[in-house]
Amino acid sequence: MRSGTTYFSAPSCFVSPSRRWLVIGGICLLLGPKVVLMAPCWLAGVYAYRCRNSERISVATAGFLLGGSVLAFFGYHYFDLMRTFSEGFVLPYLGEWAHTQLHFSRYFAADWLLAAVIAANFVAVRRLTDVLPDLKVGSFGWIGKAGGLTYALYIIHFPLVYMWGALLKDWPTGGGKYFAVLALALSSIALVAFLGVDSAEDGRLSTRCFAVNWHRSEPGMKRILMIAYHFPPLAGSSGIQRTLRFVRHLPHFGWQPLVLTANARAYERTSTDLLADVPAGTVVHRAFALDTARHLALGGRYIASMARPDRWISWKIDAVRAGLRMIKTYRPDAIWSTYPIATAHLIGAELHRRTGIPWLADFRDPMAQEGYPADPLTWQCFTDIEKEAVGEARFSVFTTPGAARVYRQRYPEASERIVVLENGYDEESFSMLNSDELRSEPINPGTLTLLHSGLIYPEERDPTELMVALRLLKESSGPAAGGLRIRFRAAGHDQLLRQLAQTHGVADCIECCPPVAYREALSEMLRADGLLVMQAAGCNEQIPAKIYEYLRAQRPIIALTDPAGDTATTLVGAGVKDIAPLDSATAIAALLARFVDALKRCEIQLPHAEAVRRASRRERTGELVRLLDSL
Repeated sequence: MRSGTTYFSAPSCFVSPSRRWLVIGGICLLLGPKVVLMAPCWLAGVYAYRCRNSERISVATAGFLLGGSVLAFFGYHYFDLMRTFSEGFVLPYLGEWAHTQLHFSRYFAADWLLAAVIAANFVAVRRLTDVLPDLKVGSFGWIGKAGGLTYALYIIHFPLVYMWGALLKDWPTGGGKYFAVLALALSSIALVAFLGVDSAEDGRLSTRCFAVNWHRSEPGMKRILMIAYHFPPLAGSSGIQRTLRFVRHLPHFGWQPLVLTANARAYERTSTDLLADVPAGTVVHRAFALDTARHLALGGRYIASMARPDRWISWKIDAVRAGLRMIKTYRPDAIWSTYPIATAHLIGAELHRRTGIPWLADFRDPMAQEGYPADPLTWQCFTDIEKEAVGEARFSVFTTPGAARVYRQRYPEASERIVVLENGYDEESFSMLNSDELRSEPINPGTLTLLHSGLIYPEERDPTELMVALRLLKESSGPAAGGLRIRFRAAGHDQLLRQLAQTHGVADCIECCPPVAYREALSEMLRADGLLVMQAAGCNEQIPAKIYEYLRAQRPIIALTDPAGDTATTLVGAGVKDIAPLDSATAIAALLARFVDALKRCEIQLPHAEAVRRASRRERTGELVRLLDSL
């Protein structure tokens, strides 16, 4: 109880700002108003732990502070400054009665000195650790771990000194006993701090992990905090690939990713097949999150405000807390949040606001659009989120030129900070497959099979006109009438597809297949006679992420989309010519007939090799790094 600094160390460092004053007030009420005399210790702790401007201190000054603080700490104990300050300075000024009434706070002056000494030590070690990679210090690991002793020393030095002093009570009083007790106490603290390095990745802040502030995976590597709902073990969404592949390739460009995602219970479907693609040692924190529609509904109904801007708004509460903790621990150089879960941008905005760390808002596709979201209140939420993101983020990133163009027109004041970073394919995943062997094993021997891999949307990828086109082909009795089948893999609306096929009499021309593991889906693309992409004119500013995998599969591609949209533009630029509007059954039927004829005559043109190379995820990661390096 004599160590007043201890009362303030925990709340000053590890309690959120909204609750910190409540904790301090509770401590004062519990221990009495005299504890307010310890407030300068708390302020010193806040400055030392939260100060992000240590780089303004020169290396020479940091070295002086480090050496001086170590000597001051030894002198503090050796000369018993606690008692000296109390009896030599405080007692004469306050008098015997007031001095007695202060109880443990009578040592406040000495505690102020101790807090200043430890704050100076903490700031000095932080500054020196920042430059160690540049100095190529061979013992960096040990020096970095030693830096973690500072706050462990701050909090637990008194109990340990008393414990070892009691164990060595039979030793004769003198310098030998003093240095033995101090050495044993420091050794105990070192053990606690060093053990904490190994627990850094589990995200717990306790006495065991004060050393993690100085943990670096590789000297000189920068860090980026990546906020993404779509991350393994989520299954059923191609959107997972963007974040996952950035995480995999960023270390090759000198950036260490720190992933803040949702816990697995928030995902409707999970699969372990992509967990192995997360690089070993990657820091991943899964914050608590619920799906409002599944976890907070009664009889299938839930309060609408609990699903705005999306069903995972509960993720924000714990994610902000966890993100601040990760920032304290790893001190990232940038924050990156990614849509299509809008809550990710809310989390990114809050962390940016609280820390000032540069923020990249990865929109991918437009958020608020005409008629989407259909609910006016949700639409307003989307509008507010995108307005804040475009205004506050250093860069707003989109996957298509059309989307970037729309937002430059919508927010002209931020046009220079709106950039394009397209999706891509993962070369490593394809290189694991025997492409030549798979291409020689067709999906349906004797029948030409077009594969649509991924979700079908009733509006954005409406298959109605495609079914009509299949009926027209069937009625024409042409070469394509009975020799063509379309396989829908993981469409998500199998009942709709079967119902439409039954209505138009083409049930024998389609197959609806369940989701499969990612690499199995890639294998199927290689085996298909042709690959089908569908995108309505209302999504001209969007490009389905799977088309880049289609390009890499080097199979014939047929696109049902608006020729003026970004999807068609990208495909044409890669050498794909077979395109027809999704809303024209006659144009689709004519295209299918030509496509089947060209396939049979082996006259189909495959995507250009150079366009395919530029679309790799590694190339895209290089583009992201150029943005990060410009911050």
